[in-house]
Amino acid sequence: MSEPPLFPLPAVCNRCGRNCQPGTADPKARMLRISETSDGYCLDCAVTEWLRITPPICYMLGVHPQAGKWQQQEQKSWDHMTRGEDRRGPEMLLNEQVREQFGAVMRGGFAQASIANINWRWIVENWAIPFPPQRKEADRA
Repeated sequence: MSEPPLFPLPAVCNRCGRNCQPGTADPKARMLRISETSDGYCLDCAVTEWLRITPPICYMLGVHPQAGKWQQQEQKSWDHMTRGEDRRGPEMLLNEQVREQFGAVMRGGFAQASIANINWRWIVENWAIPFPPQRKEADRA
């Protein structure tokens, strides 16, 4: 029986620079799995990344993931859901109903993180922080 790796100091988030604590990943978790290495994102940045790249929520937030950089979606394809008002953007994450729905997605994805630990206001306020360029798996070793 091997022991989990010990990390005397917290890791630093690759996006925002805040401290985060690696741990033992749950192989059943399909989203928001704890990193076993010091390479990764804090919970709030991991949630932000998931929201920005996962259709259809990214479109509802006004993000077009296929663009070279994160840009506001020009088409108003989700207007029928907002009664013609432009309610897109990260501020919609402060709505309790939206957070409850995200909690349901987390439960369905067997997320290892807890929705209670997500700082939604921080996510909204720091939405524009860029993510570092993606590295190939071989470069991480």
